[in-house]
Amino acid sequence: MNKDSFLSERNFYDSQHFPNGFAREGVFSLKESEILNDCGYVISQLNSGAQRPENEDQQEMLAFLQGMKDAESTIEKAWQKYQNHIHKQYIAMRALYTDTGGSYQESDSGDF
Repeated sequence: MNKDSFLSERNFYDSQHFPNGFAREGVFSLKESEILNDCGYVISQLNSGAQRPENEDQQEMLAFLQGMKDAESTIEKAWQKYQNHIHKQYIAMRALYTDTGGSYQESDSGDF
C-alpha cells in the first residue's frame, strides 16, 4: 500500500484525544505519527463515507475499515492502533461516568 494514495492537502488532527499531536503523546512511533498526520484525513473521509475510493489502495483501505480484511500494511496498522487507543479512552471515560456497580435500579418510592 502506497502512502501517496492517501495524501491530502489537509493534515489529520485529533485534538480531542491527542491535544499535543500524535508524536507527543507517547502512543505512536514517529513513523506511525507521520502516517496519521499525512494519511489520516483521507482515511477518516473513507471511513465516514464522505469520500469514495479513488484508487486500488483506497479500495483496500475501505475493505479493511469495513472489517472485510485484517490490517496488513503499515498504514492500516497505524490506523488500527489509533482506533484501538481511542476506543480504550472511550471505555475508560464511560466507566468514570457510569454506575460502577454495573446496574441501575430505580427507587419505587420516588426518592433520589
